[in-house]
Amino acid sequence: ACNYDSTATIDDWTCIYGSNDSEGLEPCYESEGCAYGCADCAGSWGGTAVEDCAGVCDGTAGEDCAGVCGGTAVEDCVGVCDGTAVEDCAGVCGGTTVEDCAGVCGGDDNSCLSIDELRIPDRYSITSLYPNPFNPVINISYGLPENTNIQVVVYDIGGNRIETLLNGFQAVGIHSISWNASSYPSGLYFIRLVGSGFSETQKVVLMK
Repeated sequence: ACNYDSTATIDDWTCIYGSNDSEGLEPCYESEGCAYGCADCAGSWGGTAVEDCAGVCDGTAGEDCAGVCGGTAVEDCVGVCDGTAVEDCAGVCGGTTVEDCAGVCGGDDNSCLSIDELRIPDRYSITSLYPNPFNPVINISYGLPENTNIQVVVYDIGGNRIETLLNGFQAVGIHSISWNASSYPSGLYFIRLVGSGFSETQKVVLMK
C-alpha cells in the first residue's frame, strides 16, 4: 500500500491499509475505531478528509453561532448570536452616529432628506410592499419611530433565511429598500423587519 522506506526506524503503520486485522486486509475508517490505522471518510489511507456537520465527506457545512448545521446566524459586534448590534459610521458598536447627506460621519448636512424622511412614524411598521405579487423586484417601505439598528430579512416558504437586505443603523423616519428576486423561483416569501424589541413579518408572492 506504500513505498517502503529503508531508513525507517519505527513501524508507523503507513505501509498497510487502515484495518482491524493485523494483515491489513480489511480496510476500515476512523469512525470505526481501527486497531491498525485508519482510512479517512473518502477511503484514502492517511488522508485528512472528514465529514462535515451534514455528514458530507470533505464538505464545507459548519455550525453557526446558534449550533445549527449550515445555519446563517452570526454574532453581532457585541457577541450576541444573531443579534442586531452593528458599528456606526464612527466604528462604535451600538453607536448612533450616522453619515450626513455629504457623507460626513456625524455631520449636519440634511439637504438630501425627503419629506418622507422628515416625517416621524409613531411605531415600527412595514408600511408598503409594492407591487405584490411582483416580478422580480419589490419595493419595501418601513417606518422607524427612533434611531435604531434594523434588519430587513427575506425568508422562503420553509422558513429559511435566504437574504439579509439590511443590517445596520438607521435614523428615525420612513425608509425604503428593494429586493431583486430574479435568482429565486416563483412562490411565497416572507419579508421580516426586526428593530429594537420589535419584529413584523409580511407575505409577498413572486410570480414569474
